Order: sequence, then C-alpha cells, then structure tokens
Amino acid sequence: MQSIAVSPANPSINTSQTQQFTATGTYSDGSTKNITTTATWASSNPSVATVGPTTGLATGVAAGATQVTAMLGTVVSTADTLTVNAIALQSIAVSPTNPSIYSSQSQQFTATGTYSDGSTKNITTTVMWASSNPSSATIGANTGLAAGVAAGSTQITATLGSVVSPAGTLTVNAITLQSISVSPANPSINPSQTQQFTATGAYSDGSLKDITATAIWVSSNAGAATIDSTGLATGVAFGATQITATIGSVVSPADTLTINTITLQSIAVSPANPAINPSQTQQFTATGTYSDGSRKDITISANWASSSPAIATISASTGLASGVAAGFTQITATLGNVTSLADILTVTPAAGGNSYTTNFSLTENPISEGGKWISGKATGLDWSDVRTTPGFAFGTQSDTVPYDDSAAVLTGTWGPDQTAQATVYTVNQDSSVFEEVELRLRTSISAHSISGYEINFRCTSADTQYVQIVRWNGPFDNFTLLDSRGGPGLKTGDVVTATAVGDTISAYINGVLIVQVTDTTFTSGSPGMGFYIQNGSASQESDYGFTSFTASDGGAADSSPPSVPVNLVANVISSSEIDLSWSPSTDNVAVVGYKVFRNNAQIATSPVPSFADLTAVPGILYTYTVAAFDAAGNVSAQSSPVTHKQRSSRI
Repeated sequence: MQSIAVSPANPSINTSQTQQFTATGTYSDGSTKNITTTATWASSNPSVATVGPTTGLATGVAAGATQVTAMLGTVVSTADTLTVNAIALQSIAVSPTNPSIYSSQSQQFTATGTYSDGSTKNITTTVMWASSNPSSATIGANTGLAAGVAAGSTQITATLGSVVSPAGTLTVNAITLQSISVSPANPSINPSQTQQFTATGAYSDGSLKDITATAIWVSSNAGAATIDSTGLATGVAFGATQITATIGSVVSPADTLTINTITLQSIAVSPANPAINPSQTQQFTATGTYSDGSRKDITISANWASSSPAIATISASTGLASGVAAGFTQITATLGNVTSLADILTVTPAAGGNSYTTNFSLTENPISEGGKWISGKATGLDWSDVRTTPGFAFGTQSDTVPYDDSAAVLTGTWGPDQTAQATVYTVNQDSSVFEEVELRLRTSISAHSISGYEINFRCTSADTQYVQIVRWNGPFDNFTLLDSRGGPGLKTGDVVTATAVGDTISAYINGVLIVQVTDTTFTSGSPGMGFYIQNGSASQESDYGFTSFTASDGGAADSSPPSVPVNLVANVISSSEIDLSWSPSTDNVAVVGYKVFRNNAQIATSPVPSFADLTAVPGILYTYTVAAFDAAGNVSAQSSPVTHKQRSSRI
C-alpha cells in the first residue's frame, strides 16, 4: 500500500443529510483497490458531522466543516473537507387559495414552509397570521382560523422570521334570503276559527330562520279568510284562499287554506220526557251541534212533529206542544236531513175516577172477585166466561161456535178515557192455532149484546203475531175490524196495554205503540178483558191468559213506579260504540221508556230496552245502569250496574 485517496472531494451537505465517502488504495505494483469498508474512517469535528468508522457514511450534525480521513495500517489519506450547511426557511405558502365564506362562518388556513434543503413543513401554529381588513374577517394570530365579520375581502398572510407568505384573498360574501316556506301545509279550518302560519327563511349560507314576524302576509281571498301581520288567519266563510309570505323580492309558494262548511251533526230536544195535562202546553227547545263543535238554539228554525197528534199537538215552527188527551207521543225536531232522537211527551189524565188492579187470587168460574166483574156467558148469554185460578185468568171458550170470545168487564160507572193493562202468559205456541189475549175498553155486556172496543194480541212469534182493534156492535157475531198490524211477537211476561183517549184507541206491547185508530162510535162503558181460540181445543185454553190486570179511567195519579230493569248487558261493537240491552220492565199502567246512566250521569232516554252508546272513548272505564219510567213520571230504581273498559282501535 503506497497511498489512500478519499472521494468525493470537498462535498457539502445539510444537517441531517448524509454523504457516502469512498477510499481507494494504490499499491506498489501500481494497482488500485476500493478499501472503503476495510479502512478506518474519522471526522475531525464530530459536532459538525460524524462518519461511520467502517462504512465511510458521514451524517451532518450542525453547520460547519470537518476533515474526513481514511487509514489502513500506517497509511492515512489526505484530509477531505466536508462542509455542513445550515437549513434555512426559503418561503411560506398559504392554503386554501382565495377562499370565500359568509359572515358568521369560519375558514381554517394552513401555512407550509419550504426550506433550503428542499423539505417542506406545516408551520401553521408557528407563523404569525394577519388579516389586512379585520372589519371583513379576523384571523387567529397563532391558529390561522379566520372568522367572517361582514361582506368584503381581506388579505391573509403568514410570517415567520423575515419570511412572509404571498397574500391570499379571503372573500366574505353577503348572506341573502334565498327562499321562504310557509307552514303548516294546506290546513283547513271552520269559519270563525283561526290558523297560525309560520314563515321560515332559507339563506345563502344554508341557515334557516323564523321570519314570521317580519314577513308580509297576504290572503288571496279575504272573503274566505283574512290574515294579519303576525300570520294568524281567521276563517270567514266556506271556500279557499292562497296564503303567501313576502320579504323584499322573495315570495313564498302559495299555501292553500281551506275553510270548511259548518254542518249540523245532531239535534237535542229538551226538556227530557216532560209530562203535562190535557189543555196544558210544553215549550220544547232544539239545540243543534255543528261540525265545528259549536252549539246553537235552532228551536224556531227546526220543523217540529208529534207522532200522535191525538195525544198532543205541536207547532211545527215554534216547538210549543199542547196536550189533547191522556197518552204518550214522541216529539222530534228536524232541520234539513238531521232529525233529533224522539223525546217522549206524556199527557196525564186529570185527577179523579176509577182504578182497579188484580192478580187473580181466587179460583172462580166465571170471574167475580166480589161482584166486580160482568161475564160474557153469565150475563151476555151468547159468549163465554172468563175463569181464574190463583195467579191466572183464562178463557172457557169451546171453539165450537165462531167468535164466542170469553169476555168479562168491570162493574161500575167508568169515565170515557180508559186504560187497561195486563201481563201475558203463553206456552205451547202453535202458528196453526189462533190464541188471542184481549183487553176491552168502553164495553157494555147485556143479554145477547156486547158493545165497545176489543184490542186483541195473538200469542205467537214475530213472524205471525198481530195486534187488532175490533169494534163490537151489540148482537152476537156483529163486529168491525178497525185495524190490524203485525207485532214483535208475544211471550210470557210481556205487558200489553190499551188506551181510549178521546176518539183515539191505541194498543201497546211493552210500552211500544203497535196500532192506533180513531173511532167515535162508543164513548162510555167499562174496561175489561177476554180470550179467544180458533183451530184449537178446550184443552188448550190454559196455554194462554193473564197473570195480572189493571184498569183506570184517569183517576188518582199513578204513584207506582215500573219494575227495576234486569239482565243489563254491555256488548262492544267498535272502539267508539258499546251497545246495551236489558229485559223489559213492567208497570201497573205502561212503561213509557228507560233512562240510561253512564258513570252515574244520565246520557240518554230510550223508548225500547236497548241503547247504543256512540260516544265511548277507548281506555276509559264506564259503568252503566238503566231505570224505567211510566206515563205518570214514576221512575224505577236503577238496575244492577255493568262495567266495561272500551278497547283501543287497531290498524
């Protein structure tokens, strides 16, 4: 080995950079050899640069110069100067380039430094930031976060030492109203009702704002609805109008407000179930309930009607009813196609007169009960008698002579306005046999003569049952059928009633009017009863009859209430309907109707033993009872309660 040469000659690097040196040995035979990895390397100034002792790889540490040598054995290379340069910031770039925001928005800027060694570095938090126009936008001096203040522009720069970035323009745009939306969409109200509208502005910065109080509101059809400066619309009349809200040149799309027609939903007549005497009057009131929930007195605009003008008349235009004769009539009010529920008006007879009640406690043939009865065979000769066993009255007709009805009437002098009522017993019904129970009014029996009115009720089911009013004209087999109507069927326990009031003869089953006629032939006589069979035999006479009988001619006021309703049942029909039914009550004269109670408050009256509650609310526990009332206003005790919690509807 003669000498060692180090290359490259006099290189320079930056701190943290490296420089690979190579050692080449020259030998005595003139040959050369790369001895980089066998030589021993050294740096004269390791604080400037270090060198791998076996690799020749130098690393810059700090600015300065050091002498790098390679040695093998006793041979040392000539020193090679390695210069380590200082890294200097050359420039700063700001991003993003020329952004724009709205006032109240922010923009984050980033500063990137480029150094003398070609490296780049994020120096956002080490530079000093500046905004040339803080009235448009400010910027965090150490963060680079700009905030819009007002419309305009500003120059954003970043500085580190003596290096300043080129200015980046930040534009702050004006926030403008882009559109207006009105809510709620397409609502509907009734006249006199109100609807609050809301206007919401959508702005160019994407924000939304309630501008209800600053917008100008307009209704296109003030005849249908008006709207005030607050967006509150008021319905005026049926129709539709377009509602808009405006600010500056921006107008909302039209929102349709519909004003509904207010329709009559129901009519309520009051007072409920009043009673008057003949020649007295009763003023009824009709109250209409409308679709908007309002109520109005429609007494003089409704059309009034009485189902039985022979009992009471009513002025069609005023609702003033006048009693005519004892009995019951149903009062209704109608407006358009809406009719009220019937309100029962009872006309009670004047005080004084006769009354008689029996449960047939004796065994007699014919019936006498201490001389109280006149019989069809014993006195009338051509007819048959009525006989009794304890608790039961029935006929003795043989069915060998047509129309020889079993008949009996009460003794004494009776007034012309009469009521007869009885409780029916009927078994072994046969549609091929005609079995009739009869009530008689204004009837006289003498030898070979019966005159007066017979009201007969066939003992059979609904499809073949009838109720007839017959006038007996005196001699045997001389009678006139005044009217015949199909009935609801007759069964044991049913109560049949007949009334003669003035010229009107009426027949009822369980208080429900079945047939009614007008006849002026007879004005005096006694009430009574009878029985008839056709196509049967004498053995069938005890299959039908009466278990009680009562008669009156407008005597002392009735003070006996009907029996308490029993067997009350509640059936759910829908989420808003509960149907009630119960067994009919009985009365010494006649049951007029029933009062229906829910949670101890009366909610309705019904002329029949059933009622549909259409106002039930799901989830509420209801307790129902009913009470019966008669023509004299006597009211029974309330029935045993039934309790039901309505179910919720399901979709």
